[in-house]
Amino acid sequence: MKRCFFAAVLAVFVCGCASTYMTAGKVYVQKEEYEKAIEQFNIQLEQNPNDGDALWWLGCVYSYKKDFEKACGYFDKLRETAPEKAELTKEKYFLWTVYYNAGLDALKKETFEIAKKRFGTATLVEPDSASAYINLAQAYSKTGNEDSMVLCYEKASKVAPKNPDICMDLAIYYNKEKNYDKAMEQLKKALEISPKNAEILYRLGVTYYLKEDYSNSESFFNETIKQDSTYADAYFNLSASLVKEKKFKPAIDVLQKYLISKPTDTEALSNLGELYLLNQEYKLAVDTYTKLIAIDSSNPLYYENRANAYWKIGDKEKNSADMKKAQELQKK
Repeated sequence: MKRCFFAAVLAVFVCGCASTYMTAGKVYVQKEEYEKAIEQFNIQLEQNPNDGDALWWLGCVYSYKKDFEKACGYFDKLRETAPEKAELTKEKYFLWTVYYNAGLDALKKETFEIAKKRFGTATLVEPDSASAYINLAQAYSKTGNEDSMVLCYEKASKVAPKNPDICMDLAIYYNKEKNYDKAMEQLKKALEISPKNAEILYRLGVTYYLKEDYSNSESFFNETIKQDSTYADAYFNLSASLVKEKKFKPAIDVLQKYLISKPTDTEALSNLGELYLLNQEYKLAVDTYTKLIAIDSSNPLYYENRANAYWKIGDKEKNSADMKKAQELQKK
Protein backbone atom coordinates (compact mmCIF):
# COMPACT_ATOMS: atom_id res chain seq x y z
CA MET A 1 0.00 0.00 0.00
CA LYS A 2 1.13 3.54 -0.63
CA ARG A 3 2.01 5.67 2.31
CA CYS A 4 0.37 8.98 2.94
CA PHE A 5 2.94 11.72 2.60
CA PHE A 6 2.57 14.79 4.69
CA ALA A 7 4.35 18.10 5.10
CA ALA A 8 6.23 18.67 8.32
CA VAL A 9 4.24 20.78 10.74
CA LEU A 10 6.65 23.39 12.09
CA ALA A 11 5.17 25.78 14.62
CA VAL A 12 6.28 29.38 15.15
CA PHE A 13 8.65 29.76 18.08
CA VAL A 14 7.14 30.86 21.35
CA CYS A 15 9.59 33.43 22.60
CA GLY A 16 8.03 34.46 25.89
CA CYS A 17 7.51 31.56 28.29
CA ALA A 18 9.11 28.71 26.36
CA SER A 19 11.79 26.87 28.33
CA THR A 20 15.40 26.81 27.20
CA TYR A 21 15.09 23.12 26.36
CA MET A 22 11.94 23.60 24.27
CA THR A 23 13.48 26.53 22.39
CA ALA A 24 16.68 24.60 21.71
CA GLY A 25 14.70 21.56 20.59
CA LYS A 26 12.71 23.58 18.08
CA VAL A 27 15.93 25.09 16.69
CA TYR A 28 17.29 21.58 16.14
CA VAL A 29 14.03 20.56 14.43
CA GLN A 30 14.40 23.43 11.96
CA LYS A 31 17.96 22.28 11.26
CA GLU A 32 16.65 18.69 10.87
CA GLU A 33 19.00 17.58 13.66
CA TYR A 34 16.36 15.31 15.08
CA GLU A 35 18.40 13.32 17.61
CA LYS A 36 19.54 16.54 19.30
CA ALA A 37 15.95 17.83 19.27
CA ILE A 38 14.74 14.60 20.92
CA GLU A 39 17.38 14.96 23.61
CA GLN A 40 16.19 18.50 24.47
CA PHE A 41 12.49 17.61 24.50
CA ASN A 42 13.17 14.59 26.71
CA ILE A 43 14.96 16.79 29.26
CA GLN A 44 11.84 18.94 29.34
CA LEU A 45 9.70 15.81 29.91
CA GLU A 46 11.94 14.73 32.78
CA GLN A 47 11.11 18.01 34.48
CA ASN A 48 7.40 17.82 33.61
CA PRO A 49 6.20 14.35 32.39
CA ASN A 50 2.87 15.76 31.15
CA ASP A 51 4.27 18.78 29.32
CA GLY A 52 1.94 19.08 26.33
CA ASP A 53 4.41 20.99 24.14
CA ALA A 54 7.17 18.44 24.71
CA LEU A 55 4.85 15.53 23.98
CA TRP A 56 3.61 17.22 20.81
CA TRP A 57 7.09 17.97 19.52
CA LEU A 58 8.43 14.52 20.32
CA GLY A 59 5.52 13.03 18.36
CA CYS A 60 6.28 15.37 15.47
CA VAL A 61 10.02 14.62 15.43
CA TYR A 62 9.52 10.85 15.44
CA SER A 63 7.01 11.21 12.60
CA TYR A 64 9.57 13.23 10.61
CA LYS A 65 11.95 10.30 11.20
CA LYS A 66 9.17 7.98 9.92
CA ASP A 67 9.09 6.14 13.23
CA PHE A 68 5.32 6.38 13.27
CA GLU A 69 4.74 3.88 16.07
CA LYS A 70 6.94 5.80 18.47
CA ALA A 71 5.29 9.06 17.39
CA CYS A 72 1.91 7.55 18.21
CA GLY A 73 3.08 6.79 21.75
CA TYR A 74 3.68 10.48 22.42
CA PHE A 75 0.50 11.58 20.69
CA ASP A 76 -1.47 8.98 22.67
CA LYS A 77 -0.16 10.39 25.92
CA LEU A 78 -0.90 13.93 24.76
CA ARG A 79 -4.47 13.00 23.83
CA GLU A 80 -4.87 11.40 27.25
CA THR A 81 -3.31 14.13 29.40
CA ALA A 82 -4.13 17.28 27.41
CA PRO A 83 -7.03 16.56 25.03
CA GLU A 84 -7.78 20.27 24.86
CA LYS A 85 -4.41 21.10 23.26
CA ALA A 86 -5.05 23.20 20.15
CA GLU A 87 -2.72 21.24 17.86
CA LEU A 88 -4.80 18.08 18.32
CA THR A 89 -7.65 19.81 16.48
CA LYS A 90 -5.74 22.25 14.28
CA GLU A 91 -3.37 19.59 12.91
CA LYS A 92 -5.97 16.85 12.60
CA TYR A 93 -4.87 15.67 9.15
CA PHE A 94 -1.24 15.51 10.24
CA LEU A 95 -2.23 13.37 13.23
CA TRP A 96 -4.36 11.13 11.02
CA THR A 97 -1.44 10.44 8.69
CA VAL A 98 0.80 9.48 11.61
CA TYR A 99 -1.72 6.98 13.03
CA TYR A 100 -2.61 5.69 9.56
CA ASN A 101 1.02 5.09 8.59
CA ALA A 102 1.70 3.43 11.94
CA GLY A 103 -1.19 1.10 11.11
CA LEU A 104 0.28 0.32 7.69
CA ASP A 105 3.65 -0.46 9.28
CA ALA A 106 1.94 -2.79 11.75
CA LEU A 107 0.05 -4.59 8.97
CA LYS A 108 3.30 -5.07 7.09
CA LYS A 109 4.95 -6.48 10.23
CA GLU A 110 1.85 -8.61 10.92
CA THR A 111 1.45 -7.07 14.38
CA PHE A 112 -2.30 -6.97 13.93
CA GLU A 113 -3.31 -5.88 17.44
CA ILE A 114 -1.18 -2.75 17.03
CA ALA A 115 -2.66 -2.24 13.55
CA LYS A 116 -6.17 -2.36 15.01
CA LYS A 117 -5.22 0.19 17.65
CA ARG A 118 -3.62 2.60 15.18
CA PHE A 119 -6.28 2.44 12.49
CA GLY A 120 -8.93 2.67 15.23
CA THR A 121 -7.43 5.93 16.44
CA ALA A 122 -7.18 7.18 12.86
CA THR A 123 -10.96 6.71 12.52
CA LEU A 124 -11.47 8.70 15.74
CA VAL A 125 -9.23 11.53 14.54
CA GLU A 126 -10.94 11.57 11.11
CA PRO A 127 -14.28 9.72 11.13
CA ASP A 128 -14.74 10.26 7.38
CA SER A 129 -11.66 8.22 6.46
CA ALA A 130 -12.80 5.25 4.39
CA SER A 131 -9.23 3.97 3.93
CA ALA A 132 -8.71 3.77 7.70
CA TYR A 133 -11.91 1.72 8.09
CA ILE A 134 -10.88 -0.57 5.21
CA ASN A 135 -7.46 -1.25 6.73
CA LEU A 136 -9.00 -1.67 10.17
CA ALA A 137 -11.33 -4.26 8.64
CA GLN A 138 -8.33 -6.11 7.21
CA ALA A 139 -6.61 -6.10 10.61
CA TYR A 140 -9.76 -7.55 12.20
CA SER A 141 -9.95 -10.22 9.51
CA LYS A 142 -6.36 -11.26 10.28
CA THR A 143 -7.26 -11.84 13.93
CA GLY A 144 -10.54 -13.65 13.29
CA ASN A 145 -12.78 -10.78 14.42
CA GLU A 146 -15.10 -11.16 11.46
CA ASP A 147 -18.12 -9.35 12.96
CA SER A 148 -15.93 -6.30 13.62
CA MET A 149 -14.47 -6.64 10.12
CA VAL A 150 -17.92 -6.50 8.52
CA LEU A 151 -18.88 -3.54 10.69
CA CYS A 152 -15.78 -1.63 9.55
CA TYR A 153 -16.52 -2.35 5.89
CA GLU A 154 -20.09 -1.13 6.40
CA LYS A 155 -18.79 2.11 7.95
CA ALA A 156 -16.35 2.52 5.06
CA SER A 157 -19.19 2.01 2.61
CA LYS A 158 -21.24 4.77 4.27
CA VAL A 159 -18.26 7.14 4.08
CA ALA A 160 -17.37 6.20 0.48
CA PRO A 161 -20.52 4.79 -1.17
CA LYS A 162 -18.94 5.02 -4.64
CA ASN A 163 -15.95 2.83 -3.80
CA PRO A 164 -16.47 -0.59 -5.44
CA ASP A 165 -13.46 -2.15 -3.67
CA ILE A 166 -15.34 -2.11 -0.36
CA CYS A 167 -18.16 -4.14 -1.89
CA MET A 168 -15.69 -6.58 -3.45
CA ASP A 169 -13.85 -7.14 -0.17
CA LEU A 170 -17.15 -7.94 1.52
CA ALA A 171 -18.15 -10.24 -1.33
CA ILE A 172 -14.90 -12.20 -0.99
CA TYR A 173 -15.63 -12.63 2.72
CA TYR A 174 -19.23 -13.73 2.11
CA ASN A 175 -18.09 -16.24 -0.52
CA LYS A 176 -15.64 -17.66 2.00
CA GLU A 177 -18.55 -18.05 4.42
CA LYS A 178 -20.66 -19.65 1.63
CA ASN A 179 -23.17 -16.82 1.93
CA TYR A 180 -23.42 -16.45 -1.82
CA ASP A 181 -26.58 -14.33 -1.86
CA LYS A 182 -24.95 -11.62 0.25
CA ALA A 183 -21.82 -11.83 -1.89
CA MET A 184 -23.95 -11.36 -4.99
CA GLU A 185 -25.70 -8.37 -3.40
CA GLN A 186 -22.36 -6.65 -2.76
CA LEU A 187 -21.00 -7.42 -6.23
CA LYS A 188 -24.10 -6.07 -7.93
CA LYS A 189 -23.70 -2.85 -5.93
CA ALA A 190 -20.10 -2.67 -7.11
CA LEU A 191 -21.16 -3.29 -10.71
CA GLU A 192 -23.63 -0.39 -10.56
CA ILE A 193 -20.71 1.85 -9.57
CA SER A 194 -18.28 0.45 -12.17
CA PRO A 195 -20.17 -1.48 -14.90
CA LYS A 196 -17.11 -2.44 -16.99
CA ASN A 197 -14.77 -3.36 -14.17
CA ALA A 198 -13.19 -6.71 -15.10
CA GLU A 199 -12.43 -7.63 -11.48
CA ILE A 200 -16.07 -7.19 -10.45
CA LEU A 201 -17.28 -9.19 -13.45
CA TYR A 202 -14.78 -11.92 -12.60
CA ARG A 203 -15.93 -12.05 -8.96
CA LEU A 204 -19.52 -12.39 -10.14
CA GLY A 205 -18.44 -15.30 -12.31
CA VAL A 206 -16.74 -16.94 -9.33
CA THR A 207 -19.81 -16.46 -7.14
CA TYR A 208 -22.15 -17.95 -9.73
CA TYR A 209 -19.73 -20.87 -10.10
CA LEU A 210 -19.79 -21.44 -6.34
CA LYS A 211 -23.60 -21.34 -6.49
CA GLU A 212 -23.35 -24.03 -9.19
CA ASP A 213 -25.04 -21.70 -11.68
CA TYR A 214 -22.61 -22.52 -14.48
CA SER A 215 -24.53 -20.81 -17.26
CA ASN A 216 -24.27 -17.43 -15.51
CA SER A 217 -20.66 -18.05 -14.45
CA GLU A 218 -19.86 -18.72 -18.11
CA SER A 219 -21.51 -15.44 -19.11
CA PHE A 220 -19.62 -13.36 -16.54
CA PHE A 221 -16.25 -14.95 -17.28
CA ASN A 222 -16.83 -14.22 -20.97
CA GLU A 223 -17.71 -10.62 -20.10
CA THR A 224 -14.55 -10.37 -17.99
CA ILE A 225 -12.45 -11.46 -20.96
CA LYS A 226 -14.30 -8.99 -23.18
CA GLN A 227 -13.26 -6.17 -20.84
CA ASP A 228 -9.73 -7.51 -20.25
CA SER A 229 -8.41 -10.06 -22.72
CA THR A 230 -5.30 -10.63 -20.55
CA TYR A 231 -7.24 -11.79 -17.47
CA ALA A 232 -5.75 -15.29 -17.24
CA ASP A 233 -7.85 -16.58 -14.33
CA ALA A 234 -11.02 -15.73 -16.25
CA TYR A 235 -9.97 -18.12 -19.03
CA PHE A 236 -9.13 -20.86 -16.53
CA ASN A 237 -12.45 -20.58 -14.70
CA LEU A 238 -14.44 -20.16 -17.91
CA SER A 239 -13.03 -23.51 -18.97
CA ALA A 240 -14.13 -25.01 -15.64
CA SER A 241 -17.66 -23.64 -16.14
CA LEU A 242 -17.83 -25.10 -19.65
CA VAL A 243 -16.72 -28.50 -18.35
CA LYS A 244 -19.54 -28.43 -15.79
CA GLU A 245 -21.92 -27.79 -18.69
CA LYS A 246 -20.30 -30.69 -20.56
CA LYS A 247 -19.13 -28.33 -23.33
CA PHE A 248 -15.80 -30.09 -23.73
CA LYS A 249 -14.65 -28.70 -27.07
CA PRO A 250 -15.20 -25.03 -26.10
CA ALA A 251 -13.50 -25.78 -22.76
CA ILE A 252 -10.48 -27.10 -24.65
CA ASP A 253 -10.31 -23.99 -26.84
CA VAL A 254 -10.41 -21.71 -23.78
CA LEU A 255 -7.73 -23.68 -21.91
CA GLN A 256 -5.47 -23.49 -24.95
CA LYS A 257 -5.79 -19.69 -24.85
CA TYR A 258 -5.01 -19.71 -21.13
CA LEU A 259 -1.88 -21.81 -21.71
CA ILE A 260 -0.48 -19.26 -24.16
CA SER A 261 0.29 -17.04 -21.17
CA LYS A 262 0.83 -19.88 -18.65
CA PRO A 263 2.50 -22.66 -20.67
CA THR A 264 3.87 -24.55 -17.63
CA ASP A 265 0.75 -24.45 -15.45
CA THR A 266 0.50 -28.14 -14.52
CA GLU A 267 -3.09 -27.89 -13.28
CA ALA A 268 -4.24 -26.40 -16.58
CA LEU A 269 -2.24 -28.93 -18.61
CA SER A 270 -3.67 -31.78 -16.54
CA ASN A 271 -7.20 -30.48 -17.09
CA LEU A 272 -6.48 -30.18 -20.81
CA GLY A 273 -5.21 -33.76 -20.95
CA GLU A 274 -8.35 -35.04 -19.24
CA LEU A 275 -10.51 -33.04 -21.63
CA TYR A 276 -8.73 -34.55 -24.63
CA LEU A 277 -9.46 -38.01 -23.17
CA LEU A 278 -13.12 -37.12 -22.63
CA ASN A 279 -13.34 -35.69 -26.13
CA GLN A 280 -11.64 -38.81 -27.57
CA GLU A 281 -8.69 -36.81 -28.92
CA TYR A 282 -6.16 -39.38 -27.76
CA LYS A 283 -3.07 -38.28 -29.69
CA LEU A 284 -3.45 -34.76 -28.31
CA ALA A 285 -3.87 -36.28 -24.85
CA VAL A 286 -0.58 -38.13 -25.30
CA ASP A 287 1.18 -34.89 -26.33
CA THR A 288 -0.25 -33.03 -23.32
CA TYR A 289 0.76 -35.66 -20.77
CA THR A 290 4.21 -35.84 -22.36
CA LYS A 291 4.56 -32.08 -21.68
CA LEU A 292 3.43 -32.63 -18.11
CA ILE A 293 5.96 -35.43 -17.56
CA ALA A 294 8.71 -33.15 -18.89
CA ILE A 295 7.73 -30.61 -16.20
CA ASP A 296 7.15 -33.13 -13.38
CA SER A 297 8.25 -36.72 -13.91
CA SER A 298 7.32 -37.78 -10.36
CA ASN A 299 3.52 -37.73 -10.73
CA PRO A 300 2.13 -41.23 -11.35
CA LEU A 301 -1.21 -39.87 -12.58
CA TYR A 302 0.43 -38.37 -15.67
CA TYR A 303 1.87 -41.74 -16.68
CA GLU A 304 -1.41 -43.52 -15.90
CA ASN A 305 -3.47 -41.12 -18.03
CA ARG A 306 -0.96 -41.21 -20.87
CA ALA A 307 -1.11 -45.01 -20.67
CA ASN A 308 -4.90 -44.80 -21.11
CA ALA A 309 -4.43 -42.61 -24.19
CA TYR A 310 -1.88 -45.05 -25.64
CA TRP A 311 -4.34 -47.89 -25.05
CA LYS A 312 -7.05 -46.02 -26.95
CA ILE A 313 -4.80 -45.52 -29.99
CA GLY A 314 -3.67 -49.14 -29.88
CA ASP A 315 -0.08 -48.68 -28.71
CA LYS A 316 0.00 -51.50 -26.15
CA GLU A 317 3.77 -51.41 -25.70
CA LYS A 318 3.83 -47.77 -24.59
CA ASN A 319 0.67 -48.36 -22.57
CA SER A 320 2.44 -51.13 -20.67
CA ALA A 321 5.59 -49.05 -20.12
CA ASP A 322 3.61 -46.10 -18.71
CA MET A 323 1.49 -48.30 -16.45
CA LYS A 324 4.67 -49.91 -15.09
CA LYS A 325 6.19 -46.46 -14.43
CA ALA A 326 2.99 -45.28 -12.71
CA GLN A 327 3.02 -48.32 -10.41
CA GLU A 328 6.69 -47.75 -9.53
CA LEU A 329 6.00 -44.14 -8.58
CA GLN A 330 2.95 -45.11 -6.51
CA LYS A 331 5.15 -47.37 -4.36
CA LYS A 332 7.53 -44.56 -3.46
